[in-house]
Amino acid sequence: TLEGRWSSAGNVLINLQWKSIGDSALKGRLYTLLVADTTCVEQFVIFKRNDSVLAQLGNCEGYLHPQLLLLNKSRGNSYWFENMDRPYPNRIVFEWEEDSLFVFRKENSRGNKPIEFLMKRN
Repeated sequence: TLEGRWSSAGNVLINLQWKSIGDSALKGRLYTLLVADTTCVEQFVIFKRNDSVLAQLGNCEGYLHPQLLLLNKSRGNSYWFENMDRPYPNRIVFEWEEDSLFVFRKENSRGNKPIEFLMKRN
């Protein structure tokens, strides 16, 4: 399950915190530590609408202009959320390695400009 606290394993330290919202949604906050302060970078909500699974992206001040990405591909332990009409990133990928390890990647539709983090459960 994605719920819980996660930290990146690489040179750049980021943290993801996920919690359930009801029975059918997850809310995540991506943040980093700058000097002694915690800075929130992005907020995510993964939810089901009708027969679709969507990821909503926004900044931490709120969703003034929400960006929705549709779960377009789910194969094995990989989940690809995409929206080709939005600016970078228009693809977000979660690839599970094991229960306490996953890859979180943001990229454009051609797989260019990837920003990838190996996330470990805290």
